[in-house]
Amino acid sequence: VPDVCYYFAMSLFFSLSIQAVYFLRFAPMSSITNGYDYGGNQIPSCLLFIYMVIGCFGSDIGAYYIGILFGKHKMNPRISPNKTWEGFIGGVVSSFVLSFTFAMVLSNNGIPLLKGILDHDHWYWVLFLSLTMPVVSVIGDFIFSAIKRHYEIKDFSNILPGHGGILDRFDSLLFNAAVF
Repeated sequence: VPDVCYYFAMSLFFSLSIQAVYFLRFAPMSSITNGYDYGGNQIPSCLLFIYMVIGCFGSDIGAYYIGILFGKHKMNPRISPNKTWEGFIGGVVSSFVLSFTFAMVLSNNGIPLLKGILDHDHWYWVLFLSLTMPVVSVIGDFIFSAIKRHYEIKDFSNILPGHGGILDRFDSLLFNAAVF
């Protein structure tokens, strides 16, 4: 029964997360957001997705380097023995700086992430999302690490040796897409 519940929950999670990624990619062009007229150029419609990728990967990279350089206080050694509070704070700061700067520079140059929602006039939503993304990234990392500990496996696959597999590279991205 636990295995069936695990497979069902993971299938549901992946399905909803991939749908969320798809929505983020095409949301600026949809009628829901009173879509833009890009004049045939669809690259700006990817910017919401790129913003989320910058926030997620900025958090992972910042947490890794700050954790290696300054990490002393473990967050939860039973589930993820290498995560530290110093790394978490470094990840939040790096993610925030990168994602908030990306969104504000684009918005100030006339290309907002979502017109009337995520632009320089509504900077507080960009601030909120830029601070929420790294926290959700760490929660996603912990959940997938807990699953690996429960099933007593080191990596989800052998495709990326030493990285935990493909799923470990995208767990925070999938969680952020679902929350975003």
